[in-house]
Amino acid sequence: MKKIGNKVWRIFLVLFFIAGASVVLYPVISNAINQKNQTVVISNYEEELKKLSEEEKEKKLQAARKYNQQLSDSNLTIQDPFSGETTQNNQSFLNIGEILAYIEIPQIDVFLPIYDGMSEAILQVGVGWMEGTSMPVGGESSHCVLTGHRGLPEAKLFRDLDKLKKGDVFWVKSLDEKLYYEVYSTEVIKPMDIDKLHIEPGWDLMTLLTCHPYMINNERLLVHARRVDEPSSTELDRISTESGAMNQDKLLVGVIVGGGLLLLLVVRKRRRKSKEDDSR
Repeated sequence: MKKIGNKVWRIFLVLFFIAGASVVLYPVISNAINQKNQTVVISNYEEELKKLSEEEKEKKLQAARKYNQQLSDSNLTIQDPFSGETTQNNQSFLNIGEILAYIEIPQIDVFLPIYDGMSEAILQVGVGWMEGTSMPVGGESSHCVLTGHRGLPEAKLFRDLDKLKKGDVFWVKSLDEKLYYEVYSTEVIKPMDIDKLHIEPGWDLMTLLTCHPYMINNERLLVHARRVDEPSSTELDRISTESGAMNQDKLLVGVIVGGGLLLLLVVRKRRRKSKEDDSR
C-alpha cells in the first residue's frame, strides 16, 4: 500500500510540474516563435532591398518625403489605433515586400517589422505605422507614430515599452538608412487625446504608442523621441550590453529547467528510499 502511495505521489509531482511549466513557458515559447517569424519577414525585406536599384530606392524615398511634406502642410485627423475603426492605408510606395521598415529597441529586446497600417492582423504580429502621421523616413517637420499591442499571450510586442526612459536610443531601418531616435519624454493620455500628436515645425520626431495599463488598456502610453546622430560604436556596444529583457526570459527558462532537474532528483531519491524500505 505504501509503495502505491509513493508511486501516486511521484506521478502527482511530475504532472504538477509539467502543468506549471506549461503555463509559465507558453508565453516565452510562443513569443520566441513569433519573433522568429518576424525576423524572417525582416530578412526578406533586406533581401528585396538588395534587388532594388539606387534609382528605385531614391524614387521610393522621395515619394515618402513628398507625402510627409504634404502632411506637414495639411491638418489630418489621427485616429486611436485600438478603436477598431482603422484600416490599412496602403501607402505602398515605401513598402518593400510586406513591410515599410523595421524597428530595434535593444533596451526592451524589440526587433520587429513595421507594417503599413494598424489593422488588428498587423498589430497581432508586429508594429503598425499610424495613418495620418509621417512615414518612417525622417526629415525636418515630421512626426512618425508607431503603434503596437502592449502584449499578447503569444507575443510580447510593446509590453515593456514603459521601461524606456529619457536618454534611451532606438532606431528604425528604412531603405538603406538607420534613423536613430533618443527618448525625451513619456506620457499617459486618454484615447480621445490621440489627435494631439501633431507635427512640430523643424523637428524630426517619433512616438511609440501602446495601450496602458497592461491588461486594462483604457489609456495610451506614449514614448516621445527626437532624431539624433548615430551613436558611437562604444555607445552602441553599451546599449547592447545593457539590454536586459532577453536575459530575463533566459533566466526564467533556466529557473524552470533547474526546477525540473531538482524535481527529478527528489523523485529519484524517494524511489531509492522506497526500494531500500521494501528490501528490509
